[in-house]
Amino acid sequence: MKRVAVGLVLVVAVCGIALPRYWSAKLLPDLLADAAVPGVAAIGVCFVLACGSLDLAVGSLAACASLVVAAAVGAGLPPSVALALGLVFGAAVGFGMGHLLRVTRVPAFIGTLGGLFALRAAALWYAEESLAIQSPAFTEWSAWTWSVGDGRWRPAALTLVLATAVGAYVMHAWHMARAAWVVGADEQAARQAGLDPDVVRVRMHTVSGLCGGLAGALLALSSSAGTSIGANGLELDALACAVVGGASLLGGRASVVGAVLAAVLFAALARGLQFAGIADAGWGRLVAAALLFLYLLLDRLTTRARAGQHSP
Repeated sequence: MKRVAVGLVLVVAVCGIALPRYWSAKLLPDLLADAAVPGVAAIGVCFVLACGSLDLAVGSLAACASLVVAAAVGAGLPPSVALALGLVFGAAVGFGMGHLLRVTRVPAFIGTLGGLFALRAAALWYAEESLAIQSPAFTEWSAWTWSVGDGRWRPAALTLVLATAVGAYVMHAWHMARAAWVVGADEQAARQAGLDPDVVRVRMHTVSGLCGGLAGALLALSSSAGTSIGANGLELDALACAVVGGASLLGGRASVVGAVLAAVLFAALARGLQFAGIADAGWGRLVAAALLFLYLLLDRLTTRARAGQHSP
């Protein structure tokens, strides 16, 4: 997490020096708003990685959740109820995904990859592209901002801050989340300690689904539409944020705050490229990939150095 924080400070400093218009009172709320969807999804991925599992369906789940919100508003439900239904839908899908993996014993990579395709197909079947939300009340929610000085905090930015605080607290205070760390680090030791790894993984996939549903609700709120083609690649963005933020793909280690900082770091890089006149999304992906490889290399070198210090 410290490396991510240092990297974020360096990126903002360099961009601010090279691009005079980069620094402003709008920078922080804008970065948080840009990072909200991948950041919230990454929080859920952290819980799954902590127990040694994997979730590749979060992007498709977010797309489906946005359609649930749009359909609920179209049915005449209040915005608050519609957004809550998106979260409930996400948690239910995550719970079902966890149980499916538990019953079938299919590796999480294969099972959630199948979930990715199934959920995306369901979204495309319901709406080929997008489902516009034509509701004055929802539009008012979407356009709401909280002005602090010259900066304007949108709902997505405030939601990310709240989700980070809640996620970090739950990760360290909830006994099931602490059990996930044990299961991810050593499943055999967890069983000897009286823990049921299957139950733990189902709970963690439920949390991931809840976060995916929240990401979908934010997607609908920011675009005033449910979209079947939205959140494409979100699962990889969330996984990259979690890994750069300090999570291990082998389980037993994850950081909610680190994952969110990584999402903000990627958002800062993307905004810097935009200010530099490089609007091509491919360059942003390339820079993010290079950063991911750099952090993985640093993590491997650090791990080897620690192992060398403890070896006789």
